[in-house]
Amino acid sequence: MKELITLKRTGPFLFLFLLLVLLMPLSLSPAEQASPERILNMFLGSSRYSAGQKTQDGDYSTYGTVNAGKTLELECTSPVRFLQVRHYERAVSYTVEARMENVWVNCGSGGRYLAEAFFLPKNVTRIRLHNTSRSRLFLSEIQVWGEGDQPRSLQVWREGETCDLMLISCHPDDEMLWFAGLLPTYAGERQMEVQTVTVVPSTPVRRLELLDALWTCGVTRYPVLLGFPDVSSSTLARQYRSWNRNQLERSILRQIRRYKPEVVVTHDLKGEYGHGGHMAVADATVRAVENASLDKKDPESAGEYGVWDVKKLYLHLYGDAPVRMDWHQPLVRFGGKDSMEVAREAFACHVSQTRRGWAMEEGGKCDNSLFGLYRTLVGPDVEKKDLMENTPLWRVSSSVNPMGEDSWDEVVMEDEEEIASLTEEEAP
Repeated sequence: MKELITLKRTGPFLFLFLLLVLLMPLSLSPAEQASPERILNMFLGSSRYSAGQKTQDGDYSTYGTVNAGKTLELECTSPVRFLQVRHYERAVSYTVEARMENVWVNCGSGGRYLAEAFFLPKNVTRIRLHNTSRSRLFLSEIQVWGEGDQPRSLQVWREGETCDLMLISCHPDDEMLWFAGLLPTYAGERQMEVQTVTVVPSTPVRRLELLDALWTCGVTRYPVLLGFPDVSSSTLARQYRSWNRNQLERSILRQIRRYKPEVVVTHDLKGEYGHGGHMAVADATVRAVENASLDKKDPESAGEYGVWDVKKLYLHLYGDAPVRMDWHQPLVRFGGKDSMEVAREAFACHVSQTRRGWAMEEGGKCDNSLFGLYRTLVGPDVEKKDLMENTPLWRVSSSVNPMGEDSWDEVVMEDEEEIASLTEEEAP
């Protein structure tokens, strides 16, 4: 009783202070993220792994290898719960095991994605990666984290079936440069199923940078990497001398049928600043969207996935009255940052391109907030501030040209006749 009286006499301030001290650990601990841990030693068989430093230097251009059938063992300074493996050039099959009470326990297998995550049991300080493939395992980066909540930077990729929105871009970094806040807004904030398709995966370094950028935006579906060579020209016809027009259209058409997006977004028909690759991606996407509902076009993918009619197709910068997206709305899931802020952070992941002087810009001739409705099955946009406008409610039987019936012919490639002469294959 005496203690209670003493506490009361000290006044309410001391009582509140003590209460805050007692509650502070309870309020902070659930949100505490796991901290990075250091890998102390790496062994390949009975020898130290000479390339170990290359897998922990934060440089995607360096890597170590593990030959087929060999095992790489990791010793950590303290217990770890999370493991991230990034592959340099390609992913091959391997298993991850953890040492527990003198027994190696299987914690999962990899080889599907270029960045793969593993969740480990408690009190694990020794891990090993066993190459179960017939090829070399190329390891760009290996990261580990200790106890705590799942790190935000831990990339846990997944594959989905149908999607709400599909973004088709040419190179890694184009998804940020020309589409800015699209991914943070629709994938990150609104938690929609967003599937990205990158036509030119480019170098191993740029592929890993792409994954970092997508994850920063809140994209969790693994991107489709089509594998076209990284060549460019100043006209569409010249670009199609390097890329087979029908093959590009067929590749995009397959992805549309596979994922069945409600809305598709892609490049400017004029290639933003005149890039032939961007022109070709836009051209092929337009044709793929128009043909995806026809079972006679590429019967193989029609048989495998069925046909699909995309409700809306947007092209960057298209038309005289495009949708103008506001990329400066605060995003709750990103702590109040706006879409452009998140997009800039994501673009910073493309280190190889920022070193070359590329930077995100707002406004100007290539304004990354302007998207024109090229084709729609659900009527024209009215509010013109949301690429998903009308999609939950509208369904009509035939496509509508939002620019007016007479304007379809205005979108004609200047090189159309020359392009046609370059392709001998039948259209998909």
